[in-house]
Amino acid sequence: MVDPVIQYLFICLLALVFLQGGASKLAARDEFLGVITSYRLLPIAFLPAFAALLPFAELAAGIAIVLPPTRHAGAALAFALLLMFALAMAINLARGRTEIDCGCFKAGFRQTISGWLVGRNLLLAAGAALLWLPASGRATGGFDIFLVVASSLMLFLGYYSVGVLTRRPVTRYDAGFGKPLASRN
Repeated sequence: MVDPVIQYLFICLLALVFLQGGASKLAARDEFLGVITSYRLLPIAFLPAFAALLPFAELAAGIAIVLPPTRHAGAALAFALLLMFALAMAINLARGRTEIDCGCFKAGFRQTISGWLVGRNLLLAAGAALLWLPASGRATGGFDIFLVVASSLMLFLGYYSVGVLTRRPVTRYDAGFGKPLASRN
């Protein structure tokens, strides 16, 4: 059994992460297509559909985690997405391809993949897995709610701040080839 405060903390944190991630990908569709193309993991024919559907999967995970009737399904989707993100990054790190934009944040940030990001995604996946466990019967009070809201906002701001602090100059991607536009000739 898991303390309900811990579960609520991960509910809020994962909802913020996935809602922000999905919305930012929808706002920069062409750039996001270029980012996922640069991972070189899917056949080119599948990339447009994958790039179009992934933001909606992230939004669905963020919404489903918040709603009690769909929380387990949302946690399963979040878990699967986070493992997929970690695996995609780990494969490219093993290939020595460290200059790939992770695709985690909105357009304008260029955070390259790293072992830290793989670990972060695995830690968030563990948090999603905690949502499958039953909560203890402990009643939550006003201070617990304050603690959950304050802690989840602080963790999300920390998550976002690390992305801002480790970003690199923006490279605009060609949606068809995943190459920086400046290098295309």
